[in-house]
Amino acid sequence: MKKNRLFMLVAVLLMSTIGFARDIHGVNGFYNWIPSQFQAANNIAITNGVAFTPAWISKISFGTDYTNIQLGANSKTYNGGFPWRTTMRIQDFGDGTMTINKNYPVVAFKFSMPNNNLTTGQSNDDISMMVEHWWYNPYTGARVLQKNVNGFGLLGVASNGRYSYVWRYPYKICNNPNNLNFGRDSVKLGGLNALTEHKITANGVLWASRQGNTGTISTSDTSMVIMRLPAASKEKAEYIVLMNYYSIADTSKLATSSKRILDRMDLKISDFYINFFARRDTLYTRYDTTFATGGVVEKIDTVKLPITQDMIPSNSFKWMKTFKSIQDAWSTINAENNWGDGVESAQKNGLNYGLYYAELLLDGYCWRNSNPLAPDDNAYVAYKAAFDASNVVYNNPAATNEEFLQAGLSLQAAKDTFLTAVDMNPSMHYNYLKSETGSGSIVIGASDVTIGTLTGKPLTFGSNTAAIALTFSPTGNTVSGQRTYRLGTATAGVMQASDGTLLLVNGKQGAGSIFTFGQRDVLGNGFDFKCGESYYFMDSNGALAKTSSVPVNKTNFDAVSPYFFNIVDALAEYKSKVTVDETTNLFTGWEFNSTAVEDPSTHGFVLDAQNNPVEKFMVEYNDTKMVDGWRMNRWNALARVNKADVALTDGSASCLALSAAPIYDSWDGTQVGVINNFLTSPAMRYDFGIQNPFYARDPSPRDSSHALNLNAGYTRFIAMKLKPTNNNIALGTMNFLLGVGRSGLTLTTANIAGVKGDVVYWDMLQCGAVVGKQLYTSAFFSTTGFTTADDKLYIDWIRTYDSVDLIPNEVMSLATGIRKTESGTSLAVFVNGRVISVYGADGVLYNLTGRMIAKVSNASNVTVAPGAYLIKAGSEVRKVIVR
Repeated sequence: MKKNRLFMLVAVLLMSTIGFARDIHGVNGFYNWIPSQFQAANNIAITNGVAFTPAWISKISFGTDYTNIQLGANSKTYNGGFPWRTTMRIQDFGDGTMTINKNYPVVAFKFSMPNNNLTTGQSNDDISMMVEHWWYNPYTGARVLQKNVNGFGLLGVASNGRYSYVWRYPYKICNNPNNLNFGRDSVKLGGLNALTEHKITANGVLWASRQGNTGTISTSDTSMVIMRLPAASKEKAEYIVLMNYYSIADTSKLATSSKRILDRMDLKISDFYINFFARRDTLYTRYDTTFATGGVVEKIDTVKLPITQDMIPSNSFKWMKTFKSIQDAWSTINAENNWGDGVESAQKNGLNYGLYYAELLLDGYCWRNSNPLAPDDNAYVAYKAAFDASNVVYNNPAATNEEFLQAGLSLQAAKDTFLTAVDMNPSMHYNYLKSETGSGSIVIGASDVTIGTLTGKPLTFGSNTAAIALTFSPTGNTVSGQRTYRLGTATAGVMQASDGTLLLVNGKQGAGSIFTFGQRDVLGNGFDFKCGESYYFMDSNGALAKTSSVPVNKTNFDAVSPYFFNIVDALAEYKSKVTVDETTNLFTGWEFNSTAVEDPSTHGFVLDAQNNPVEKFMVEYNDTKMVDGWRMNRWNALARVNKADVALTDGSASCLALSAAPIYDSWDGTQVGVINNFLTSPAMRYDFGIQNPFYARDPSPRDSSHALNLNAGYTRFIAMKLKPTNNNIALGTMNFLLGVGRSGLTLTTANIAGVKGDVVYWDMLQCGAVVGKQLYTSAFFSTTGFTTADDKLYIDWIRTYDSVDLIPNEVMSLATGIRKTESGTSLAVFVNGRVISVYGADGVLYNLTGRMIAKVSNASNVTVAPGAYLIKAGSEVRKVIVR
C-alpha cells in the first residue's frame, strides 16, 4: 500500500473548485452542445457525394450563433436538376459516446433552413432534414443504426434508420392540415402523418407530435415532436426536433414493470448523422414571400443562370441538448429564452463550457501536485491561472462578447497544454497495468464469456506476478486533446462490451475499443484508465469495475488510489524472454532484385454479349509487371510497376520503379484507352490470390501462404530506401493489412521516425503494430505528387531492423540521361527538354486533336513545341507531356 497522504485540514474542502451548477453538457445526462463547443471538441465531420467542381463541395464554418453548412452537389442529375446533400456527423461527445439516461431522455436539435433561391418549381424540389441515430444496441452491444423494428426503437425512425423529419417546400403555401402547413412552409414528420397530432400553440409555434409505441400521446410517451418556430424572416425558417428515448419499449425478459428500457439501463449513442437534402438546377427563380399565417407568395421572374457560390443551398445547425421530458422542453423553449438559446450570448455560453471543464480537470488532477493545498505542477498551475483569469471575465457584468470570446480561447489553449502534460509518455508501447494500491494487476480471465455479440476473455485483477502485458497501439487520433490507443495482443484486441465489461476478443487485433490514459499522480506514476465514458478501477472486492467519474478527495490519497494505475514497461522483459517461434520466419525485406514477371490482373477472359469467354489483353498488359510480389493496384489502374536498372553517379542499382501511365483501361475491363489527367497518383499492392474476374480490384481470397510475418516487439523498425525523379513526389501511405479491410500497420510521411540520407524509417510500435508474431495478408502503397508519365519513384529496398543504429545511411544520386526500364514493352518513350526520344518500335506521333506530327522509328528523336502528345506503335499508346 502506498503511503497515506492524509491532510487533516478542513480548509482544503473550502478550496475545492467543483461547480456542478454550471449549465453544461455531460452532467447526469444533461448535454448542451453549441457551435463554440463543437468547434473546440472538433467532433463534427462533413461529407457529401462526388461534386462537379471543388466550389460545389460540402463545407462547414463556425459562427458564434450557428454552425453553417454548405451542401455539396452530387455528380448525377435528378429530374433535370442537381441533387445537393450534406451529412453532418456529430461524434465523440467529449468522451467517445453520449449517455442517455432517464433523467434527461429527450434529445433535441435546433437548425435552420435558409430560403435558398434555387428552384425548378417541381413538386420534389424540397429541402429536407433527417437524422440517423447510431447507437450501441442495448441487447447486442453492436454499434448499429437504431431502427424502429417490431416496436423496438424510436417511433418515427424507419426500419432503415431514418425518415425525413422535416420537409420544407420552398415558396409553396399549402393550407391542408394533413400536410401540417397552416399557411407556412410545411412540417412533415416521418412521412406518417396519420399517427401524429398537430396544431399551432398560443405563442405561434407550429408543432407536430408522434405518439409512442403504446398508442397514447402523453408527455412521457410521445416519441417525437417537430417544432416550426414563429419568427418571421425572409432569410430562414427555424426548426427544433425533439426525440424522446424514454418512449422506447423494453422487450427483454429483464424489463421493469414500466416496460421502458431506460428504466432498466442507460443507452449509448455513438454518433448522429444529420442529413440535409435539396434538389435544384440552374433555373433561378426569384420570389417575394410573406411568412405570416395566410401570407402570399408572389413570383417575380424566372431566369436561367449558372449556379454561383451564393446560390448553393445551405443549412445551419445551432445546438443539441437534452431535456427531462417533452413537457420540460415545451415549457423551456419559448420566446423569452430565445427559443431554447438561453438569455446569455453564445460567447458567454462558450466561456461557461471552458470553465466547467476546467473545474472538473483541476479537481480530478489535484494529486499531480505534491500537496493539493499548494499546487506546484507547472501545467496545473498554468491551467489554474487561466481558469481564474477567465472566471473574472465571466463574472464581470460589464464584459463584452469579444472579451468572453477571447477568455474562452485562452482557456482552451491552457486546457490543450494541460492535457498534453498529463498524457501518457508516447514512448511506452508494451505495458503492464498495475493498481496504484500495489495489490493487483490486470490479468486475462481463463474462460470465454459472451456479452451481447462479443465473446472473449474478460479483463480482471490478479496477482502482480500474473500480470498480462498488452500492446498500447496509438490510433493517431485524440479525444479532448489526449492521444488514443487500442490495447491488444498479436491475435486479439480489447473491446468494451455493452455492459462495460472489457473483453480480449480473438481476431480483433488492431480493431479494439479506444482508450486514453491521464497521469493523475506524479509521485506514484498513477494514470486513469478510460474507455468511452467509463473509468476503470479496482473495487472493494478486488474486481475490475467501472464508473462514470473519478471521485475527488483532496484529503486522502488512499481513497482515490484504487482508481489509478501504474503503467509499467514490459518490452525489455519480452525481448529477454522471447520464444524461438516468435522470432522465426519473420519478414526481413524486399530487395527488388528478382526478375519482373507478368501481372495476372492485366490478362484474362471476359464474357461477350453471348456469354462466351473472350480473351482480353488490357492496354496495361506487358506495360506493368510484378516485382517481388508487388504489382499495380487495380483500384488505381493508371499505376505502372516495373523493375528498373537505375543509373547512379557511383554506379547503378536494381530498383522497383513506380510510375503513372498516360493511358489505361478502366478497372472493370470495359473502358479502353482512358486518358490519365494525373489528378491521382499511382499506387501498388502486395498480395496474392485467385481473382475472379482477373481485373478485380481486390483479390479474393488472399493466399496466406504468400503473406508475411512481423513482430514489432523483436524487429521494431522498418526502413525504405527510395528516390523520386521529382521532389514533389512523396509516399502517401503504406498499409499492411491483417485481413480484408483491416489495417494493422500504417506508415505515412507524418509518422516517419527518422531519415538517413535517402533512407526513411518508421517505428512500427508507434504506427499501430503490436508486440508478438503477426501475420499480414497484404500491403498497399500509395503516393502523391505525380504529374507526368515521366515521373518515377525508385525503391531500392524495404527492410526491417532491430535498432536504429543498424539502419544504414545511404544516398541515391540519380545520373542525368536516359534510364532504361525493364518493362517488357516494345515501346519506350522519354522526354529531355523539348526532345521526345522513342525506343523499341516504329510508330506515329499525334497531338491531342489527332493530327499527325511525325513518324517515329526505333532510337529516333523528335523536337516538338510544349504540349501533350500521343505516340502509337502497333496496339501500344503512350501519352507524353513536354513542358
